[in-house]
Amino acid sequence: MKRKLTSILAADIVGFSRLVEAAEEATLARQKELRVSVFDPGIEQAGGKIIKSTGDGFLAEFSSVVEAVRFAIAAQEAVRADEESTPQDRQISYRMGLHIGDVVVDDGDIYGDGVNLAARLEGAAPTGGICISAAVRDQIVGVMDELFADVGELTLKNISRPIRAFVWPSDQDGAQNGVSTPPIGGTSRKPTIALAAFEALGNNDDAKMLAEACNHTVEAALANLTGLDLIALDADPDHIATAVFQASGNQVRATLKLRETSTSATYLTQRMNGDLSDPFVAEDLLSGEIATTIRYGILQRIAERAADTETNDPEAMLNLAGHYMMGSQPEEWEAAGRLLDRILTVQPRNFMAVGMKANTLIGELVWGYRPISPEDIEAADAGLSKAVSLNDQSDYVHLIRGIFHYGITGDLDAAVRCVERGFEISPQFAQGHMVLGWIQNLMGQPELALNSIKKGSFSLAKNRIYHRVPQALAQTYLVMGDFENAIANANRALQNSPGLPVAQLYLASAAGQAGLHDHGEKAREALIASDPDFRVSGVRRFNFQDPTRWDAILDGLRAVGLPE
Repeated sequence: MKRKLTSILAADIVGFSRLVEAAEEATLARQKELRVSVFDPGIEQAGGKIIKSTGDGFLAEFSSVVEAVRFAIAAQEAVRADEESTPQDRQISYRMGLHIGDVVVDDGDIYGDGVNLAARLEGAAPTGGICISAAVRDQIVGVMDELFADVGELTLKNISRPIRAFVWPSDQDGAQNGVSTPPIGGTSRKPTIALAAFEALGNNDDAKMLAEACNHTVEAALANLTGLDLIALDADPDHIATAVFQASGNQVRATLKLRETSTSATYLTQRMNGDLSDPFVAEDLLSGEIATTIRYGILQRIAERAADTETNDPEAMLNLAGHYMMGSQPEEWEAAGRLLDRILTVQPRNFMAVGMKANTLIGELVWGYRPISPEDIEAADAGLSKAVSLNDQSDYVHLIRGIFHYGITGDLDAAVRCVERGFEISPQFAQGHMVLGWIQNLMGQPELALNSIKKGSFSLAKNRIYHRVPQALAQTYLVMGDFENAIANANRALQNSPGLPVAQLYLASAAGQAGLHDHGEKAREALIASDPDFRVSGVRRFNFQDPTRWDAILDGLRAVGLPE
């Protein structure tokens, strides 16, 4: 086995999937032009060579680290200049990572820790920028080291040790497309929310009592949240929530509005319905839906602002990372991980960032996006233990520990305990009910699972994370042998989030078990199209206590003709 010391540069187009979806031919043509006019001649002039090309980037090596850095800076500046005439939302920009290290050489390719580290540094780079390791920075001292800003030690995916990193541009003013990535502030303030008194229209006493009861219940729920501060109405809150109740017979309707005080804009309204025949059930349902809508409505508002402004506020970045993690695309989870790495460089004891980072390490496996390494699992386990030790009063952190046991260790009893701990802190926790349903299904309790999932689904119906609800229902109906509902819910999940791997799997299995050949053929084609290497034997096993339930799911996949 031949080894050598070399400088490795990894480059990748930012948001490539989005660009191709919006304008495939134009994007691919401009990518080719940049390769011919910027990258190929620049790499050759710097004494380097391209080792491999990917769909949206490349890996190159250089004999001189100084020349590699000079090339990277010149290439980023050239790309920026070439793309200035393109509409901003269609512009191509690259991230680059650079490391010097020992690699394995095999038939013209290079492998090893040095290559992996360069790729992970690329993911940590700002848009249109470069992220280098301390090893590279040490080699350019006195030449161009002043161009790079120290961002401290980063925790990078699949890299067991913290990595000291430096980024260009040092002040971020030169970032691609004029979008800046400012240095992160060390302190920030959580968003504040105040509740106006909930009102009841008309003279219905039941509606008045329900409005008052829900007001108190929602207040208690928000007071327990670690991501929001509940304050008085006259204390200048960032957001104000109001709700109006109406009743007719046994039917009651609540209309919630969220207003942002800085702009006076009402940015969210939502209607919710209940049944007054059981006031306590109505209170639980409506207050849960109101509290959840407030929680995630504010999160999305802050996330949208953070995405527009490239904020340096850690609290806003947390919300943006959470927004990404509600999505279903691997690129979103990777973007969340990069944001959390930036936060943790200045706030290593931020319990929420620690817990969310652990979630990014396991979430893609749990939701079916990709396999993960034993190192990621170990890091996630350690991160969750640290997050709980930093703050035991976060429903979210306990929920992620539950997901860890549900999806990774298979200890379903421990998973239930974690979720129940979250309910002790926040009884209205909609995601907790949904995850509890998944766990109950694996435990052989699909009827209980349906009730739990549906309880969470009311509150999440207009939320970005909603695609996981029909996905969970599809699994539950599949286990129950109700293939019609399994197929319907798998299709709902795919309509909400096209290409969702686990939903595709459930759809194929349900069709196969039901003997629905047309559905099965379409499901098989969709799975193969999304993963040409799909094999039944390679499907990640779900931790069913009764293994025959999992065997039935696999038999359904075989029945539609998927390869073993």
